[in-house]
Amino acid sequence: MKSIFPIFKNLQATSIFKAFIINGIVAAIIATFTIELRFRLNDEKSDYYAFSQRLFNRKKLSNFHKILVVFVSSFLISFIVYHIMLFFFAYGGGMLTTKVFNKLSYLQYVDDLV
Repeated sequence: MKSIFPIFKNLQATSIFKAFIINGIVAAIIATFTIELRFRLNDEKSDYYAFSQRLFNRKKLSNFHKILVVFVSSFLISFIVYHIMLFFFAYGGGMLTTKVFNKLSYLQYVDDLV
């Protein structure tokens, strides 16, 4: 049986240009959802504000509470988006490393880049 993974085989991060395009898509999705959540938290009549009020047991949310909600939500959004991109584009494999970190080989790698 032939694997359907990844869904889009033509847009894998096989070149720097394609990697930048996919990374731009990932960053835009995460930023859009995070900014939209913050806007909704600023509106005291929104459902997101009401949910956060119940979560913290507060009548009015402080900036710290809003930042905390946005941080945790942004982490979860990122986690979900990266998994979706892994499924569709096999994106993220380049972020893997070996268990053994060799400082000398890393410095050589950085020198080769410059």
